[in-house]
Amino acid sequence: MANLSKLHGVNLTDAFVRSADSEGKERLEISDMKTPGLVLRITKSGKKTFILRARGPNQEKLYRTIGAYPIISLKVARSTATRWHGLVKRGIDPTADMKKSKAASELQTMTLENLIAEAKIELAISRAIWRENNRPGRVVAEAEASIRNVFAQLLQMPLSRITTQIISDTVRNYTPVRPVKGKNTANGAAARALAYLSTVYNWGAARGTYKKQGAGRNPALRLPDLSEVQDPSAFDDTIEGKRERVLSRKEFEAVLPLLTYPAPKKLAKLLDPEDNYGPAAFQFIALTMSRLNNVLSLRKKDVDIEAKTWTAYVKSTPARGKPSKRRKVVLPLSDAAVDLLLSLPSFLNGEPDDLVFPSSTGGRLMNIDRVQTAINEASSTSGWHRHDLRRSCGTIMDNIGIEKSVTDKLLCHANRLAREDVSQSAAHYLIDVKIVDHAPDRAREAVNLLAAVLRSFEGQQARDEGSLVREHIREEIGQLPIQRQAPSPWAV
Repeated sequence: MANLSKLHGVNLTDAFVRSADSEGKERLEISDMKTPGLVLRITKSGKKTFILRARGPNQEKLYRTIGAYPIISLKVARSTATRWHGLVKRGIDPTADMKKSKAASELQTMTLENLIAEAKIELAISRAIWRENNRPGRVVAEAEASIRNVFAQLLQMPLSRITTQIISDTVRNYTPVRPVKGKNTANGAAARALAYLSTVYNWGAARGTYKKQGAGRNPALRLPDLSEVQDPSAFDDTIEGKRERVLSRKEFEAVLPLLTYPAPKKLAKLLDPEDNYGPAAFQFIALTMSRLNNVLSLRKKDVDIEAKTWTAYVKSTPARGKPSKRRKVVLPLSDAAVDLLLSLPSFLNGEPDDLVFPSSTGGRLMNIDRVQTAINEASSTSGWHRHDLRRSCGTIMDNIGIEKSVTDKLLCHANRLAREDVSQSAAHYLIDVKIVDHAPDRAREAVNLLAAVLRSFEGQQARDEGSLVREHIREEIGQLPIQRQAPSPWAV
């Protein structure tokens, strides 16, 4: 046989196609001299496929797969290529009808569960909420779990049978297996599941943000637009919408004395106070204004006790279509936060990889709802959530005049300069890296001021007890090298 790699075209025959190989190349394409546009493609593995290669009326290139040999014979390939070539010259995509036919067929057999399995692979690339194991203790992606909870009865139903009316009835009548204490409705959960399902449907139908070529499913399915389904939370007065709950000074005075280590015995009667790190984790949330997940993920190696800093990996906002990555931030610790860490045996005696706020068995602290309930009952407070500590302390910083950009930096938001009177380019030039050793450290000043305000809420007795505990700790651990903030040469 002639050297195929040197041939531009061959008058294909059944014998030639049957015996041809790629001659060790990754891929070899041989044009048929007899049929315009027909190409035999041979891969290194020996797979043979007939394709059409042609140009449309505006000379745009078009490649379409006709089929694999020998399922598609040379005779059928030539007949198909001739017919398709004529359509392409008239500006008609010859596979458009085939895609529509395939999509219509899939709509009859594909279940909602099948579609979710397809979509989550694509959605997880740029959306953390669609990733498995995104949060400790949550194997199934949060968005998928939400859909499964609310639309459990529809998962095995063919997509062709799921109408907007069925979806509307499902969200309107949803009742959770484990209802939230004090709530008579689950409209908020149903609304979230509907929003996640809408994303799946829009991807499957290649519409909205997925309408660009290659962004949505191929072939696209004719799926109903779920924006036509009424949001069940829209007229629910029990749903607050944007949460603005902050703790009052009176609530702080009742709660803060409980956020200690060892934990007050009344917070967990069946648990040794020295094994209960939950209340101390809540105090660390307040002192650092951090998210619960970052605090519970904190390991000893993440803390630089001499520099009084800790390292966290926080959520970031990726460019559209780009994979999202957690952003590394180094945050200042107030003297009070350092004292808290030095009061914890898990920190003082732990290995570098050990958790700072562990469970009683040394693993990740998981029973946060139980800790929250115990604190609420012991303090006679209600209606606040641990994330509200973060919001409340941010509000305190605003009350005492801390610059909003500094507070935003400590809250680890994506762009701390977004609300400043600066150009959008500022974030590219004002990088959060310390170059000048003795420059004013506004963030550290801010967390120490916050700690002072919180300490003033605890009452004199709590402050005196805290001082005694800290002195005892320092006597126990000896001369641990902890450097206090040097005065700024620019201080007024």
